[in-house]
Order: sequence, then C-alpha cells, then structure tokens
Amino acid sequence: MYYLYFEKVMKLLLLLLIVIFSGSISNVNADNTPDWVKNTAGWWATDAISEIEFVNAIEFLVNAGIINVSTSNDGKTSTEGIPDWVKNTAGWWATDAISETEFVNAIEFLVNAGIINVKNDIISENIPDWLKNNSSWLKAKTSTNTNFENFDISYLTEKINTCENCTVSINQHGFRGSEFLEEKSSDIYRIFAVGGSTTHGASLVNDDETWPAFLQQIINQKNLEIEIQIINAGIMAATTEREFEMISKKIVKFDPDMIIMYDGWNDSYNLPLEQSLDNWKSVCKLGNKQNFETIIIIQPILGSGNRILTDQEIYLLNTSKDNNIENLNMLKKYSSNLKELDKHCTKTVNFENIFDYVFSPVYVDLGHTSSLGNKIIADNVFYLLQNILIKDEISDSLHEINYLEYASISKNGIFAPNVDFKNKNFSNMIIKNSIFDMSDFTSVNLSNVILSNSRLYSVNFQNANLIGADLSNSNLSYANLSGLDLSDTNLSETILIGADLSNTKLGDMNFEGRDLSYANLSGLDLSDTNLSETILIGADLSNTKLGDMNFEGRDLSYANLSGLDLSDTNLSETILIGADLSNTKLGDMNFEGRDLSYANLSGLDLSDTNLSETILIGADLSNTKLGDMNFEGRDFEETNLNYNDFSYKNLSKSNFKEASFYESNLENSNLSKSIFINVDLTEIKNKSLKGTDLTEAVFSYSNLSNIEFPITSYQTNFNYAKMNESDLSDRIISGAYFGNAKMRDVNFENTDFSSRMKTYTFENRLDILELGPLELKDKLSRFPVVAPVEISVVNADVIVNAKIYNNFHDADLRNAQFKNANLEYVDFTNANLEGANLEGANLKNTYMVNTNLEGANLEGANLEGANLSCINHEICN
Repeated sequence: MYYLYFEKVMKLLLLLLIVIFSGSISNVNADNTPDWVKNTAGWWATDAISEIEFVNAIEFLVNAGIINVSTSNDGKTSTEGIPDWVKNTAGWWATDAISETEFVNAIEFLVNAGIINVKNDIISENIPDWLKNNSSWLKAKTSTNTNFENFDISYLTEKINTCENCTVSINQHGFRGSEFLEEKSSDIYRIFAVGGSTTHGASLVNDDETWPAFLQQIINQKNLEIEIQIINAGIMAATTEREFEMISKKIVKFDPDMIIMYDGWNDSYNLPLEQSLDNWKSVCKLGNKQNFETIIIIQPILGSGNRILTDQEIYLLNTSKDNNIENLNMLKKYSSNLKELDKHCTKTVNFENIFDYVFSPVYVDLGHTSSLGNKIIADNVFYLLQNILIKDEISDSLHEINYLEYASISKNGIFAPNVDFKNKNFSNMIIKNSIFDMSDFTSVNLSNVILSNSRLYSVNFQNANLIGADLSNSNLSYANLSGLDLSDTNLSETILIGADLSNTKLGDMNFEGRDLSYANLSGLDLSDTNLSETILIGADLSNTKLGDMNFEGRDLSYANLSGLDLSDTNLSETILIGADLSNTKLGDMNFEGRDLSYANLSGLDLSDTNLSETILIGADLSNTKLGDMNFEGRDFEETNLNYNDFSYKNLSKSNFKEASFYESNLENSNLSKSIFINVDLTEIKNKSLKGTDLTEAVFSYSNLSNIEFPITSYQTNFNYAKMNESDLSDRIISGAYFGNAKMRDVNFENTDFSSRMKTYTFENRLDILELGPLELKDKLSRFPVVAPVEISVVNADVIVNAKIYNNFHDADLRNAQFKNANLEYVDFTNANLEGANLEGANLKNTYMVNTNLEGANLEGANLEGANLSCINHEICN
C-alpha cells in the first residue's frame, strides 16, 4: 500500500514539474489534470501517507533538479513541521476548491520556510578556505562592503550597441552641448571638462549621455548653495599638448573657476611621459596664476583595473593591433607621478579601477565608454567635486559604487579572478557558474571537477590534470591549454576563441562549426579532423597537419600560415587579409588584385608574382624580393618596407603614411608627390636621401633628423617634421613649407632660399577671377608658400604668375646655422630663432612677425625691406 501511495506522490510532483517548466502556471487548467493525481493529494491530506514521506519525495525531486522552485531561504532548514494550511490546501486542490497555482505556491512556501531542504548544486559543500576566501573575493567584499555573493555572470554575454544617428550639438563657441554666454555672472561656478573623444563623447552617445552632461544632471539634482555650470570642452583625438594650447589661448577667456582634465589614452599613443607630465603641470601652474582650480584624472581604458570583461570586451581587447598593453603600462606611469603633480594641482586622481565591480557592459571599444560608463565616471567626478567645493579634507579613495545596482539577485559559484592556485587540488569539486579569469592553474589537479558554465578567460592551465573534468558551456577564450591531455575532458559548447591548444591531445573532438578564431592550433595533426564550417580567423596553423583541408573561399584573415606548403592548395577566393604567409611555399599563386593588406609576406620571393592592383596597405614586405614591381601611385600606408633596395625606383604619387624603411635604400629614387606622414627615416640605409626627387613630397610629422638631403628640393612639405641636426648647407630649397618643424641646430649655411616665379594656367576657367586672395592661394597650393603677383586672361584662359617662397612659421630654429644663406622673402612668422647664426645672411623682404631673435647673430645681414616686428632683439620694431 505504501509503495502505491509513494508512486502517486511522485506522479503528483512530476505534474508540478510540467506546470512550473511551462513558464505560465496561471494558464494551467485543472480540467486537464488526471483524476488520480488529485486523489493522491487527497490521500496525503487525509493522512493516507505520512508527512515525512511527502517531504522526502519533494526534497528528492527538487535536489535532483527535476523540479525547480523559486527559493529565498539561503539554504536554511526548519525544524517545524508542515503547517496545517498546506495539508488543507492539498485537500482543497484535490476537490477543485483551489487552483493548481495555489498548490504550487504552497510547495514554494515549504522550500523557502526551510521545511524542505534544497541543496546548492552550484558549488560543493565544504569548499576549502583557500578557495572560499581567495584574495580576489576578499578584496571584492572589502571594496563593495558586502558579502559579494550576488555577482552576476549573465552580463558577460551582453553586447553594447551604440546609438545610430546620435545627437551631437556644437555650440557657437565650438564646444559640445547647449549654448551659453561667454560672460559669466558672479553667481555661477564655471567648470570646463577637458579631454579627448572620451570626454567629448564622439558620435557614440547623445549630447546628454557624455560624462560632463551626466555630471551637470547630478549637480542639478542636488540642493547646492552655488550654481555650477559644466561645459564639455572635449576635443576629438586631443592630447594634453593640444588641450594646454586650448586652455591657455581660449578657455581662459571664459573665466573658468575649475578645469577638469580627463586624460591618458590619447597621450599614451602620441606623447612621451615627460611631455604629458609637463603639460598637466603647465595647466595647473596656469590655474594658480589665473585663479582657477585644476583636477587631473587618469582615465580608465579597456583592460585597466580588475574589471571582469564581457565577451565582447575580451574580443575587442585581444583582436586589436596593440591590445592596449603599452597604453596600460603608460597609464600606470602617469599614476605613479600623481603625487608630484599634486604639488601644483588642486587634486589628481587615478580612475583606472572605477569599473572593477560593475556587472554590466561598459566599453564600446578600447577606450570609449557607454552611456552607463559615462554615468559612473560622472558619479566619481561629482564625489571629488563635492569634496573640493565644500572644502572638506579630500579623500584619496574613489566614490563607492553600489555594485548591487548592476548585479542580479541570483547567487553563483566562486569569484576568483587573477588568483594564484598553483598546485592546488580541485578534484571532484562542483564549482559551476564561477569566475576564474586570468588565474594561474599551473599543475592544478582538476580531475573530475565540474566547472561548467564558468568564465576561465586567459587562465593558465599549464601541466594541469583535466582528466574527467566537465568544462562544458564555459568560456576558455585565450586560456593556455598547451600540451594537455584533453581526450577525456568535456569541452562541449565551450568558447575556445584565442585558446592555446598547441600540442594538445584532443581525442575525437569535433571542430565542425566551432569558432576557433585566434586559437593556437600549431603542432596539431588535424588531417582527419572535420574542419568544415570551422571559423579560423586569426588562428595559428603553423606547423599544423591539415590534410586535404579545402581553403577555397575560406576566411583566413590574420591566420598564421607560416612555414606551410601551400603550393598545391587552392587559395582562390580565400581571404588573406593580415595572414602570415612568411616563409610559405606558394607555388605559382596569382595575387593580382587580391587584398593582402596587413599580410606578412616577409622573406618571400615575389619577383615573378603578379602584384598589379594588389592591396598592400600595412603589409610586411621586409626582405621580400619584389622584382620589377610598379610602386608608382600605390597605397603603402603602414606597410613594412624594411631592408629593400628602392634606389633609382619610381615611388612617386604613392602613400607611405606611417610606413617603415629600416635599412632600405632610397638614394636616387623618385619620391615626388608622395606622402610620408609620420614616417621615421632616420634608419634608412646610409641615412641618406642623396639624389632623390622630393618635388611636392609631404613629410609632415616625420623624423628626418641628421639625414643627408638632396642638393635641390622644390615645394616640399616638412610641416611638423623633426629635422634636428640635419645638414642642409649648400642646398637650393624653393617653396618648402617648414611650419612648426623641429629644426634645432640645423645647418643651412650658404643655402639658397630665394623665391622663384611660377606660372599657373587655368584653361577655360574664368571663374578663377571671382576667387578672393585667400581662395586663390588655396587653389594654387595646399600650403602657404605661394603668393599671386599678376593675373591675366588670354582668350578664356586665366594666367596666374605667383611668387614661390619658403615658409618657417612657428618653426623651432634655435641655434640654427644660416650663415651667408639667401633668405629673401622667407616667412619666419612666430618662429624661434633664439641663438641662430644669421651672419651675412640675405634677409631682404623677409617676414619676422613675432619672431624670437633672442641671442641671434645678425652681423652683416641684409635687412632691406624686412618686416622686423620681431621680439627680443635690438633690430626689432
């Protein structure tokens, strides 16, 4: 009899499983329930089976995971029995007096009251103290002032989608946001937020979602005694150098009470450490002089602090060209120098850790933050601002973020990112839904462990024992599994993007359709492995046995194929952008018209390969045999052209922006009308451009220090170039633009800079006559080195005779040697000629407006017709 009753109770509970898993209890119709189930409920209600038997049955089904109920009892157990009303409820349900929903609610009450004991199947009981109280979890509990049990891993798979057609408003003053009066009333405290695009917000967020906008909103909600005005003065791509210039020349005119500089990311790319520190110090000193307060903030970027990144953020960080490593190191250097800056500034602070316990997506790329991220930045800035304005002692600690605002109510497993677990024993533990990002599992025993649904990003499993381990549904992206025996490990549904699987034993693992992008598969024998539909973007396939794998039409961009024999492989339609093909056997491959941008072709013999129309932007062509390849009119931006012989080659009309030419021979080459922006030419072969044609070439921001130049150059652009200590003596230079160039100690002795006349003919262009003076100058040249002298019309053609002159405006020419140089009509406006030697120079008709001639030697110089509105010399007007 007991057996029959127990069986009926089981059937009753299985019905509850159907009800609860249906996701809509309220829709259950009692008319659909078999009569025997309700009879069983009635038998229990009338003591036909015991309370203990009923409770044991419930506990068995709940703890086995067969039935799920909503719980909130934290695992507590009650010594009280089942209340009479629950038994009555069972009887009422058996007689249709109440609904099934009400009966299920009664079951949930028993669980939450502790009468029914629900075991935790997320983590094992008796977790060792070294795991439960690991350093990262203890730090999280201290930082958030909570038990930190409600950390949420569901956000890890969320993605940020930036707004489309974001509202970006620029006011009449050139700042982002609404209009404001330049003149400030006495009751307003005006704060300028200065920074790059992370302050401006770019087109990634709306006007009211930038951190300065959020800061204004927070302030408006507070009952402050003063009216505070926040102005967003962020500039796209700005460094502290440009910010200081804007502050000193523009912002000071708006009578600021405080300037907040939110910096780090752009400077880490573009400026040396000392220059950034000097710029911050200069702003703070200016504030002390002009009576405004200064806050310097080192901004967070992707990878800074101890934040648990989302899957999207991990992908961004690891697939970028530089993955922020150098930038992150530079941020730490900035932070270590903040105490020194505190001597000059109102306050300095490091924000690298403000997102550490925010359980929500924050970054949209390597540095820009979402609307939520900007709100958190504003919260922290307001905390600092409040301390300063109420004149309390300024705390070094940051605003305490309520992490629970971003966490879920669900409990998870172990929180242990970045912890050293070397040689620990995890065998047979159940630790599901856990976070172990970047932890060290070297020589750890993980046999038979259940680590499913966990985050194991960048974990080092070197020499670990994973036999019988269950890692299903876990994220193992960029984890080190090299050399391990994974033949008996459950890796079903795991994320293996970027994982190091080199030399592993994989058993019968099926890679069909798996995403192995950026994974290291080197040394594996995959000749009998099904790789159809497998994603291999960026994968390391060097020294891998691939059998008869079909490459046709596959996306192998950024994959490492080095050392492979692909001579008999069909690579037609294969995407090879960024692929490493160095030392690969390519046979008779035709690259005509193919996109090989950022591909590594170093060491290859391409002398007989058709490279016409091939895209080679950013490609590595170092030590590559290029034969008679045509370089004219090509795009080689960011291309590695090291160790190549370009002597007597035609490189004209090509783009070499940020290309490299280490030990390459450029002598006697044709560089006319080519672009060399931000190129370091100091390491070219022989440090020589001897015999090259530089006509109308552009060398803006390039380094040409101590380089030997050709005898003549015509209308060459050296804007912002570094040319210190170069020898340009005895040269003929016409129409060159040296604006803002760094030219300390350059030797121009006996060089002819005299102006030349040039005729421009515009056929059938009478509209040229309607242009104003400045418009006409722009039409004749992109650079300020042309001055129209005479305009005439022949039939319908417009003839313009113009003077071509050399322009050194704002150039640094300290200690430059101009002895006996012909400088007629040269423009030295705002140039620094401190200590320069102009002895015997021809300065006829030169422009020296605001030119610094402090300590300059002008003995015997011809100053006829010169504009001497210079400074710091007796000859100046």
